[in-house]
Amino acid sequence: MVTLVYSKEQRGKMIGLLLSTSLISMAFAPIVGGLFIKYLSWRWIFYINLIVGVIVYLLLARSTNIEASGISKKGFDWQGFLSISLSTTLLSLVFINSSIWRWSSWSFIFCIAFAIVFLFLFIYYEKCSLHPVIDLSIFKITNFASGSLISTINQITTWLIFFTTIFLQKSFHYSPLTTGLLLIPLFFFGIISANLGGFLVDKFNVKLPLTLGTGASLLGVMITLVLYPHITYLKMIPMLILTGIGMFMINGPVRTSILNQITKDKYGMVNSTLNGLRAIGGTVGFTFLTAVLMNTELSSVRSKLVQIIPSISSDDIHKLIGLLSKTPESLNIVSKYDSTAQHTIYNAVSSSYLHGFYWMLVVILILMLINFILSIFFIKSSSK
Repeated sequence: MVTLVYSKEQRGKMIGLLLSTSLISMAFAPIVGGLFIKYLSWRWIFYINLIVGVIVYLLLARSTNIEASGISKKGFDWQGFLSISLSTTLLSLVFINSSIWRWSSWSFIFCIAFAIVFLFLFIYYEKCSLHPVIDLSIFKITNFASGSLISTINQITTWLIFFTTIFLQKSFHYSPLTTGLLLIPLFFFGIISANLGGFLVDKFNVKLPLTLGTGASLLGVMITLVLYPHITYLKMIPMLILTGIGMFMINGPVRTSILNQITKDKYGMVNSTLNGLRAIGGTVGFTFLTAVLMNTELSSVRSKLVQIIPSISSDDIHKLIGLLSKTPESLNIVSKYDSTAQHTIYNAVSSSYLHGFYWMLVVILILMLINFILSIFFIKSSSK
């Protein structure tokens, strides 16, 4: 709707405003979630969607109808849709179960093999289809290939917000409500940078906000890794501020730069493709980052606990990963030992979680570095 209503000269600013509005909801979400957990029930994270859904429906019903020229009724590319969905699902299963499956197991080999097969089938179907889910020719648009890759990687690194939320609760024992309040610096600077990114792409070019955004995110995580051996919330504030500035300065300028290169009849295709690639990247990226954290944490816990309790089983070690979250299974296992052993086990699990979170940050840093390089060398300056 923003694309169709506003001119090229205004588009970046309005897309930035739209993104900053969504950031306001993201900023309030952890706080509202914390209030639900404290005063109502965690189940309200589902109930609230019914209320929000009704409000959104009423707003859409009252909105102005906008017609896009050049739109015609087309068939749906079920083959392309199913093949990319299956590829994404199988790849996600690999990462989700990476701490359980061996690389040589049939489950691992099957999922990897068929994920690749379905990906190639998707590319084949898109080349042959009259009305593809993703028209591969749009990758020839200026900045589309590099811009969509930057946007997708940025979507993956945005999961840092989720993992930081869990980290603050597990490692520093903050309540869900307090954690939501502690994340305000990230969203506050994100709201400012989303609007700033829109202004910069309209006033100058797409390269400037992308370089600033990817550079800020990279610097924020780098500072945290340097300070990590003695990490505290105060030492994480530079990361919250800089990643808030960086992450939310990127997507608006990328989208504006690409949309300014195409005709109105391709707006729907390009917008949906960008959203689809981000969704797929976000889904697979989340399971990948989870796998990195869990596997490094599990490896560290195993090496520590085997030395302390040689007789401990592999199954018990897996269950003890949930000790910081106070899962019933982990608490039941710990209760079998004396107080000294319980303290030792808790310290082993706690330090292992810190170890896993550290290496997940390293992976995110590498992804941010890739985005920084893409912004400098693979994005063309002109956005008009």
